[in-house]
Order: sequence, then structure tokens, then C-alpha cells
Amino acid sequence: LAAWIGDAAYSDVAADWPALREPGAADAIKAGLAQHPRLRALQQNYLAAEKGVELAQQNYKPEFSLDLTYGRRGGVNMDGSNRADLLSFMVMMDLPLFRDKRQDRLAAASVAESSAASFNRDDMFRRMRSEVDMYARTLQRQRDRLSLYEHSLLPDAKSNAEATFEAYQDAVADLTTLMRARITEFDLQLDHVRLQSDMRKAQAHLLYLEGDES
Repeated sequence: LAAWIGDAAYSDVAADWPALREPGAADAIKAGLAQHPRLRALQQNYLAAEKGVELAQQNYKPEFSLDLTYGRRGGVNMDGSNRADLLSFMVMMDLPLFRDKRQDRLAAASVAESSAASFNRDDMFRRMRSEVDMYARTLQRQRDRLSLYEHSLLPDAKSNAEATFEAYQDAVADLTTLMRARITEFDLQLDHVRLQSDMRKAQAHLLYLEGDES
């Protein structure tokens, strides 16, 4: 954990649950996925790969180059006159005659890279859309279960444990019955904590998919 958050990993755990913003509706989150930083990064990878295809296709076109050279010559001719300076002009053209040797391989590699970048982007988009639905359902399910625990199971378990304790004090119930009632209450309390944790995890995932930066 310290590798990700530094010295904060060694601080005391807060007693209260973190306050998270309420995520938007699933349809609204999915509608904005195209602007998610992760998908935008993959889109840039795809655009870069497409530019590579364009550059590779340029290799099929003839290349022209011009060369202009001026050379000053020293010394003298046999008749004693100064040697004339040289001025040369050259036009060069490179024709891709054997494309299978170089151009075709470069173009095929660029197209393959572009296809892979497009697949990665589209696959991530589908996965993120699926995750929105999954975490939205999980969040709602955990909230329903929390409501059941807080309004029914936990109060009933507490009442049962208190009644069993009073019965034990009055010598009506034995110690085993009291222990079972207390264990049931503690197990429900632990389940309640786990549900709160799972609910906030689903909420945090939805906020990430929504692109929340807070």
C-alpha cells in the first residue's frame, strides 16, 4: 500500500467510513465513457497508429531529392591559368520497385499495429460499459441488504440477545443459549460491516468509471 500512497499507509485507520459522492445513473455514466481518461488515452494510441499507417504508405511513392554543390578548386592549369570552380546540380529519384522487400512489410506491420490499437480501445470500452452495469447492480443490491440488516436483522438479533441475557440472569436460559444469541448478533454485525465495505467499493468503482477526480 505504501508504494501507492506513501507514508499515509502507516497512519491510523479512520473510525468513520469515507464520505463518497453519489454516482450518477448508469445510463448517464455509460453515455460519458467516451470522454473517460483511460479511453481517451487508448484513442490517442489508435490515432498514433493510424498516423503510422499513413507514413508507411508514403514509402510506396517515389522520393525525389535535389543536390546543388559548389566547389572551389585551387591550383593552376598547364597553361598557367587558374582552375575554374565547379558547380554541379543533381536530381535523384528513388523508385520503390521491390515493394515486397521493404514497403509491404512496413505497411503490414503498421496496419497490424493500428488494428491492435483499435481492438484494445473498443474492447476496453465494452468492458467499462459492462462494469457500469455490474457495479450499479451491486450497489443497489448491497443497499437493499443493508436496509434489511439495519431495519430488521440487527434489531431482532439485539433484542434476542438482550432477552436471552435476562433469561440467563433469571436462570431460565443456560449459558450455551446465551452464547449462541451473542454469537449470532456479532456475526450479523460483522456481515453488516462487510456490506458497508462492499457497497462503498462498488460506489468508488462507479465514480471511477464516471471520471470523478475528487
